[in-house]
Amino acid sequence: MKLGIILEKIAKDPKYKKRLVAAKKGLDFENNLFLEITDDGEYISYPNATFKKHKNFQEIKKLINSGNENTSFIRINLLDDILSTPKVIFQPFGKQSSPDFLFLRKGKALALECKFTEHNIKAPVWNSGLPKLHFNYIFGSLMLEDITFFSGNGLLDQQESNSIIKLVAVKREELKEEGLKITNKFEIYLRPMYNQKENSWKSTNRNNYEGKVIKAVKEFEK
Repeated sequence: MKLGIILEKIAKDPKYKKRLVAAKKGLDFENNLFLEITDDGEYISYPNATFKKHKNFQEIKKLINSGNENTSFIRINLLDDILSTPKVIFQPFGKQSSPDFLFLRKGKALALECKFTEHNIKAPVWNSGLPKLHFNYIFGSLMLEDITFFSGNGLLDQQESNSIIKLVAVKREELKEEGLKITNKFEIYLRPMYNQKENSWKSTNRNNYEGKVIKAVKEFEK
């Protein structure tokens, strides 16, 4: 099924959301989405093991991870040789790496990362990494029976991201220098923790966030 159709149904149909978010852990939620995406043959599943053997894999990985803050998908033609039909790759760069889904059409790639909680948590957990500006995120809550979605560049812009990264780099160096005054046996390492203040479920921007992603996905799927 086209991703744009799935997202529109999520935005409008509570029963549809309830079915997709009926999961006990994040992997179950991802599998529910994967089955929906590949249900009608619009997207053909492409094995990530085969993808890793593609001659352009390393260059593609670099492009996907760097991206462009102005778009929610990337213009890329390095995979056109395998794209006689649209493809989707689950965990394209491995289980511990984002994104969870990579959608491929001729000349284009779109990254979708899944976030999931069983509980009533107000926003995704970002841990030590900021949202990637060109990634799209889908966030489900089993307790709330709700799903929302947004792009990284909907949450923050390039200037904000760069400023945060620069601040962390400066403070990390300061901490390293201070630590050397105490001991030369260990290096003290700053690991930032990013907590989103905005409530994903109750945000007054929610409709705008979701609408922006739907618009971008429809452009991708033309």
